[in-house]
Amino acid sequence: MDEQRKPRSREKKVVNEGKGVEKRGEGLGTGPVNNTGSYEDRRQQQSASQASPFGNMNQRPASGQSGSGRPVQQNPFGQQRPAQRPDSSGFPFGQGGQKAGTQNPFGNTARPAGGSANPFGSRPAAGQADPFGTRPSTGTNAGGQGQHHYGVKQNGTGTQRASGSGSGMGGGKLLLIIAALVLLLGGGGLSGLFGGEDSGSSSVTNILNTVTQSDETSSGSTASSGSGMDISNLLSSLMGSGSTAYDYTGSADSLFSGLTGTGTVSNQSSAVPYFTSSGEDNTTALDETVATGARAKFTEIIGNKQDNVTIMVYMCGTDLESQQGMATSDLKEMAAATVGDKINLIVFTGGCSRWRNNVVSSSVNQIYQIKDGKFLCLEKDMGRGSMVSPDTLTTFIQYGKKNFPANRMCLIFWDHGGGSVSGFGYDEKVGHNQSMTLAGINSALKKANVKFDFIGFDACLMATVENGIMLSQYADYMIASEETEPGVGWYYTNWLNNLNKNTSLPTIQIGKQIADDFVEVCNRQCRGQATTLSVVDLAELQATVPDELKQFSIDTNELIQNKEYKTVSKARSKTREFAQSSRIDQIDMVDFAKNMGTAEGKSLAKALQGAVKYNRTGGSISHAYGLSIYFPYQRANKVNQMVSTYQAIGMDEEYTRCIQEFASLEVSGQVSAGTSLNNYGSGAYASPDLLGSLLGQGGGYTSSYSSGGLTELLGGLYGGGSSGSTGSILDLFMGRSMTAENAAEYILDNHFDASRLVWKDGKITLEKEQWDLVTSLLMNVFYNDGTGFIDLGMDTTFETEGNSLMSEYDGTWLSIDRQPVAYYYLNTVDDGDNYVISGYVPALLNGEQVNLILNFDSEHDGDGYIAGALKKYTDDESDTQAKELIAIGKGDTLQFLCDYFDYEGVYRDTYKLGEPITLGDTVEIANTPIDRSKCQVTFRLTDIYQQNYWTPAVR
Repeated sequence: MDEQRKPRSREKKVVNEGKGVEKRGEGLGTGPVNNTGSYEDRRQQQSASQASPFGNMNQRPASGQSGSGRPVQQNPFGQQRPAQRPDSSGFPFGQGGQKAGTQNPFGNTARPAGGSANPFGSRPAAGQADPFGTRPSTGTNAGGQGQHHYGVKQNGTGTQRASGSGSGMGGGKLLLIIAALVLLLGGGGLSGLFGGEDSGSSSVTNILNTVTQSDETSSGSTASSGSGMDISNLLSSLMGSGSTAYDYTGSADSLFSGLTGTGTVSNQSSAVPYFTSSGEDNTTALDETVATGARAKFTEIIGNKQDNVTIMVYMCGTDLESQQGMATSDLKEMAAATVGDKINLIVFTGGCSRWRNNVVSSSVNQIYQIKDGKFLCLEKDMGRGSMVSPDTLTTFIQYGKKNFPANRMCLIFWDHGGGSVSGFGYDEKVGHNQSMTLAGINSALKKANVKFDFIGFDACLMATVENGIMLSQYADYMIASEETEPGVGWYYTNWLNNLNKNTSLPTIQIGKQIADDFVEVCNRQCRGQATTLSVVDLAELQATVPDELKQFSIDTNELIQNKEYKTVSKARSKTREFAQSSRIDQIDMVDFAKNMGTAEGKSLAKALQGAVKYNRTGGSISHAYGLSIYFPYQRANKVNQMVSTYQAIGMDEEYTRCIQEFASLEVSGQVSAGTSLNNYGSGAYASPDLLGSLLGQGGGYTSSYSSGGLTELLGGLYGGGSSGSTGSILDLFMGRSMTAENAAEYILDNHFDASRLVWKDGKITLEKEQWDLVTSLLMNVFYNDGTGFIDLGMDTTFETEGNSLMSEYDGTWLSIDRQPVAYYYLNTVDDGDNYVISGYVPALLNGEQVNLILNFDSEHDGDGYIAGALKKYTDDESDTQAKELIAIGKGDTLQFLCDYFDYEGVYRDTYKLGEPITLGDTVEIANTPIDRSKCQVTFRLTDIYQQNYWTPAVR
């Protein structure tokens, strides 16, 4: 294997004693916790193995056959199915295996006294001059045992979990707050301040409800006195803090970026270094040039501080607010800014089951104005319309246009984001996996008929080429993130203050400050998380990018037609990818264009970089240039959905043809290798025919292909998409240029020969040409507990020697506080000297299902730490990405989870793994020994078509 393509393996820290591997209790019935596309419920796969409309399409044709031969595949659990169930010590599949050689957004946490390391990080004290606070200290590694620290703990209300006695707010402090409020309000009611349905009472009970609605609160400053009613200070008092809003620790999905990348280390404060953007790689100086041919801007800035500005914030609070108080935190930031008469700051609220303040209604949508610290309810009841409905957005924009006309109109989307595939938003009260697609946003903006100075997304993944091209009809600039946003989101106070000082401030200057503040804050408060934010000139994008994208698409399509699919696939595989764990197939367009190495790619990259006027990145990220795009790879079954979106927003047809052509050949490669049509492009490659091999019905993968057999296999597939949309796999092949004969010929010349996956003398040796067809290699460990197999996950801790994969396994596995866990590798970012290796561990965090995000990086000498927890959404909740990463810490209970398979390789259920643990001051992340005699180790190889193959099991 090419050592330059092998990702860095995490350094193992081994301790001698572990707690053992044991599943507990009854199955949870939640579905597999391994969401990286390795398995799905095989019972469903077997029941879905009905006849193909094209005949026996799930079968790989053997040499000299015409598609009738059933492939014989390799079982990752061993080579033979047992005649009877073995005892707990037996090897279930005979002797076929080779034996290995021996945030509290309102909280206020001070740094521990005496210079001692705080395992939960640190936060700025109330009134601290630095609004960004301080970086959590790295702490110590006790006794060389790999004891490490984790992020700032927040409970479900977003407040600091108290330690020791006296948690919560004492009665004396509560009385002082009530007294201060009475003095502040002159004995009057609260209705004039709060507005909304939750604030009609003038009694002290209403104040008590506000103070006590959180499960736990910490003490904080009281509201300031004076003639003005300062919502920022008042909310701080009511929620229990006087600190800044930078107390939250942010998002997780930004950890999931590509395998390669470069970056330099920049010390921006006294904090320890981070990967940060560097040179032409990511960050550029502010570009104030305008390309020839770009249209005039919609917004005409008067100048000399004479401009009027209306900023409309479309705030769908959802679980970001109900669980973590993030929306309230940002409302504090807005209220902390000076907003004068020339700025109208209007907020539309909704989509949340519980707002973590006593101001905003959770029953109906409302409209508020924030002005000089005052929070004014303009509309107490705007109905109960879904916040992901285009009509609701249109209503808000038209309201702002009518009631707050200005020569500079701005719109900010606040919520989850799903990029080009899912679009914007998750209304917690609606659920059912609904979002506002790009087509929906386009419809809303068209109907509202407003031209904007800028449209911003304080949401994940929305800095896409598709979004920019669509928005260019309605706005001059787009401000958005390519990656998932950490939970702190945008910092609103500074840029609003500066805009208030000069309402004629150029838009790119506003965008630059938003981006700078965002990245600086996240670098300090969101340890181990990547950040991106770019400012895109949509007028220039509209003028320069579509033609270049068209030519790039035509050229890339021609490469595929001319038997250069592998070139495109390999360029795609090494391109910076965003939200990688969610497999949304969103990649940096500039990076991809450069990786293609074509003249058209270089021209497209130049045009895109010209349109991106400012781009900031931070954390463990590189090769993120400011605009991403959808390009199918891991989940080709989303292509049909994107084709519909492209038609709705006016995306060029050549790009549509390009992704269809690429996806159709990828799917052809999968089907040729044994994937059923039921599972095409889903990342779940255990088809019924592949199951036949997994069950031990044979001695290995077949190596025999024939052109005639493949042509017949693909003939129905390629011939079935010629007569209108079917709503199925056939739509991928509509309008494609490649014939079944050409596809079969290409696959015949470029297929991974899995029959070579045979252990000999403790190694598997492949020619360089075969390794060139491999895009991923992971070690997969299963543990035999006497009735079936516990899946312990996948890791990159394998050994190679030249062109050989070694079978060596040391009998240890990753553990947290000595409890072995199911660990799944995600990605590596490595510039040679600095690196971050990321993975996840499925668990129940205080009873809620999450994925714990683990990082191993050069900053900590390879030692692991828990960056936080990512909430697991069910299929009917949301397909968009949340900004939050749940911080965990002392006192939290973790119950680890695992997938369980029977001796036929059939997924049975997800179980609890080991006993629950309660976190203390430190957490130990290290490898511990497990019973090697009960382990079966297999290696999963993924080829250029994203088809998976497993080696024979090593025991």
